Amino acid sequence: MNLVGKILVVLVFVMSLVFMTMALSVHATHTNWRDAVLRPQDQTGPGKPLGLQHQLAAAKAREQELQAERNRLETDFEQAKREWAMRLAQLETRAAELKSELEQEQQQLATASSNLRDAVAQMQAAQTKSDKIQAEVEMLRQQVDTIRTQRDENLKKVVELGDQLADLTGKKDRLEARNQQLASELSKYRLALTNAGLQLDRTGPPPVKGVVLKTDPDGYVTISLGFDDGLEKNSELDVYRIGATEAATKYLGRIRLVEVHSDRAIGQVIRREGVIQPYDRVATKL
Repeated sequence: MNLVGKILVVLVFVMSLVFMTMALSVHATHTNWRDAVLRPQDQTGPGKPLGLQHQLAAAKAREQELQAERNRLETDFEQAKREWAMRLAQLETRAAELKSELEQEQQQLATASSNLRDAVAQMQAAQTKSDKIQAEVEMLRQQVDTIRTQRDENLKKVVELGDQLADLTGKKDRLEARNQQLASELSKYRLALTNAGLQLDRTGPPPVKGVVLKTDPDGYVTISLGFDDGLEKNSELDVYRIGATEAATKYLGRIRLVEVHSDRAIGQVIRREGVIQPYDRVATKL
């Protein structure tokens, strides 16, 4: 065998080793793709992962779960977004209301400040007026003390005058009673003289003037004259009304006294020329 043959033998041997190594390598790295795709969970182990089909199904299920979670989160986000928009609108509305209230409060505060200044000015004016009034009250108090002193003195005088008035009233009552008694006796004497056919010289009542105090529908008139003025029962007086001029003075009639007291008398109208009213004048002689 020559050198070429030996070289070829060596080359064949080397190539055999190479191919054998490649075969062993291919055998060692060979994968059963059916098991790799269809291997169930119960056949998994070290170097034997779950089949690709089952992994794909699990991945799709996980993808669906994640998609549902995403949809839920998107729904929650939209709802939260709407809620936050509504809340923001409410907050903006409330902020506008608070701003309006703040402006009103500021206006009220300004008004209150102005009113406070006015009130302080009025209080100062009132204080000044109060001081003035207090001074006036003090002066009036002094005057009241003086008046009280004068009142006490006048009261003493009133008591004294009251006692004097009581005495004078008693005397007046006694004199009136005596006057009536004398008038009654005088009437009796005159009646007796008349019955006896005797004439008593008389000149009539004295010339006096008075006023009508009261009238009544029955034709009786109350006047301001009486015994004290020299009148007696059956005395006659003329009634007239004074006008603005002498020509306007009007004669109203004549009355005869039917009842006489000390300071007043009642007469009956015996001649009527007009309507007699209170405050018309009466006189014994015109």
